[in-house]
Amino acid sequence: MLTEFFTTNSMDKEARRLNLLYKEFHKFYVWEYKLRTWTPRKKWISIGRLYTVNPMENERYYLRVLLNNVRSPTSFDNLLTVHGICCNSFQEAAHERGLLHNDDDIEQTLQEASVFKLPVELRRLLVTLLHHCKPANPTLLFNKFYDFMAEDIVGIKEHIHLTNDDILHKVLEGINDTLESLGRDVNEFNLVSFKFISSQFQRLAREIASERNIPIPEDHLRGIHKLNSQQNVAFDMIYNAVMSNDSGVFFIDGPGGTGKSFLYTVLLAHIRLKGYIGLIVSLSGIASSNFLGGQTTHSRFKIPIDGG
Repeated sequence: MLTEFFTTNSMDKEARRLNLLYKEFHKFYVWEYKLRTWTPRKKWISIGRLYTVNPMENERYYLRVLLNNVRSPTSFDNLLTVHGICCNSFQEAAHERGLLHNDDDIEQTLQEASVFKLPVELRRLLVTLLHHCKPANPTLLFNKFYDFMAEDIVGIKEHIHLTNDDILHKVLEGINDTLESLGRDVNEFNLVSFKFISSQFQRLAREIASERNIPIPEDHLRGIHKLNSQQNVAFDMIYNAVMSNDSGVFFIDGPGGTGKSFLYTVLLAHIRLKGYIGLIVSLSGIASSNFLGGQTTHSRFKIPIDGG
């Protein structure tokens, strides 16, 4: 569909005359699925939209930025070319065209998302934009979309007594919680005129509740009967140390595929079954996702990561 948009701009005189953006194209042309081509529209009532793209998708996001601003492009190379020079990436092209010097596209992303995203999703999107896109005026963005981000909290105002300050604090709390998982803090972005102070007690209570709510699958518990002799030795040593409150450091060594992750899974299940909290962390998100409640080390312990 997109490549045929380029082709139509190259071959169709009327398309060149209209000089359209991709998001405007459906008003004058219709996509023929069977023919896999755009043809002039005969009926003039049309509703269309571009797919939303998360800024974390990098090049796909900046391609969308270009398509929303560059009229009548004829190819991907055409989008990449600025002042006769072909840029190496869509992000570079957007920057060279001056499209990243203000917050217009960030604002447009939030505006589109506010139509169909849940408030909690909108708050997370704002965090993504703050962290990855470095908007010039975060305060303006926060104020403009605050009502959308607070809708779910305002909704419970009828059932519990919440002042406007309480609602603002809860919105900031939600944004800050997500930022902290990235090693950031809401006060870095000056979203409000005062310094936001999060309730350490409430955060600790939430973290404890979250850990205690991690499910304990039956097959993880039954896995103890499948441990081999070496795994059993490691299991008994670590489990007994936990139960007797003896501190210690244990290193499990072995090549890939020898059952280390299986041992950890069984061990965690039995420790959690006793009401203890077991924190599992790893350097990579892929590894941590293999375990219930797993997190990356920098997320769990708020270790700052240099983005450069």
